[in-house]
Parts: sequence; structure tokens; C-alpha cells
Amino acid sequence: MVPLWLGLVNVLTRTGLSDNAAVKFSGTAINEQWGKLLLTIDSSKRGHVNMTFYLATVLVTLLFTELGKASFATTRPKIPTTGYATIMNADDDDNVNPIKWKRRFGSLVASLKSKHSFPSGDSSQAMNLCLFFLRYVPTTSASAAVVTFGSHAIPVRDIALFSLFLPGVVFARVFYLCHWIEDCIGGVSLSLLIHWLIIPILRQNIVDLARSLNLI
Repeated sequence: MVPLWLGLVNVLTRTGLSDNAAVKFSGTAINEQWGKLLLTIDSSKRGHVNMTFYLATVLVTLLFTELGKASFATTRPKIPTTGYATIMNADDDDNVNPIKWKRRFGSLVASLKSKHSFPSGDSSQAMNLCLFFLRYVPTTSASAAVVTFGSHAIPVRDIALFSLFLPGVVFARVFYLCHWIEDCIGGVSLSLLIHWLIIPILRQNIVDLARSLNLI
């Protein structure tokens, strides 16, 4: 899914900042410094800079997630050896249908997946995506739907991510017995902490790198 989000960040950044005169970051959740920085970059390069920034946040989140898994070394929920299909096809006499569901490329996925569960990497990445869109992907179109909370106008796009996408990811990870609920809570909390402590430093480093490459 990461390539899809990278593409969206690229496209939405370019289209959202296409009209410089219409850009107003005050009263929004967008980081004002980062938004103004994007405006100083050539319009053809803004999307790529923001896409690079998002990819960097993905890698940082992955790093801290894996460190957390290695540190806590908690076990994942045990999936019944008969599989979901046998549970769903049990009859009234408790006779179990031995047919199992097999995930396509399941062995490859299993070989790449960490054996430890806390914190949930998918939940932390989902929260990272929501926070990145909220703070670093401007919605400046006059027709963009927003909801006002106090002095801030939050795009409906971001509200949908927090209210539908993030809970959906958490629910799926628990429902399919990939994680315990506390793993997902830990993943979301870890991403919040990273965006509070680490991402601002990373953002400044990207700014410095862009200046050294004469992008700004």
C-alpha cells in the first residue's frame, strides 16, 4: 500500500499548491513552516519533496516499530490449527469441515512478518499516514470540504482517514488474529510519539538537504 500513498502524497501536494495566491495555512492543521517551504520549491518538484518526506516518516516509523517488537518480544495471538473456514463451517453436531482457507502468497508474507506482536506495525503506519496528511499535505482548493473545530478548519479527507481508515486497520489486525488490541493501541501511540518528538527533527533535516541541493 505504501506506493499508493506515495503517489497520493505526490499528486495531492502538487494539485493542492497549484494556486499560490489561494494558499492560507493559518487556521489549518498544516504545519505552516513546511507549507511555506513547499511554496518556495519549483511547482514540478513539490510533490517529489513531500513524497520523499513521507517515505522518510514510513522508514522511521518502521525502525521504531521493529525496535519495539524486539524489545518487548510479545507473542501474536494463536490462530486455530483448523483455520477460520473450519470454525465457520462447524455444524450443530460440532462436526468440523476440514476445508481450510489458504492466503495467496501466504508463505512469503509469513516469512517477512515479524514473529512478535507489540507494537502493531500496520497500526503505527496507519496513524503515521493520518498524521502526515493532516500536517503536511495541504488542501487549498476553495471547493475543498472542511469541518471547523475551534479556530482550525480540518478537511473532510483527514476526518475520514481518522474516523474510518485508522479504526478499520485496527479492527482488521485484531479480527484476523494478527494482533492483540493492546498491540494496536501501542502502535497508534508510538506513531503519535514519533510525530511529536522525531518527525520535526526529520523535517528540518529534509529542509537542510533541499537547500544543499539547491531545490529551495
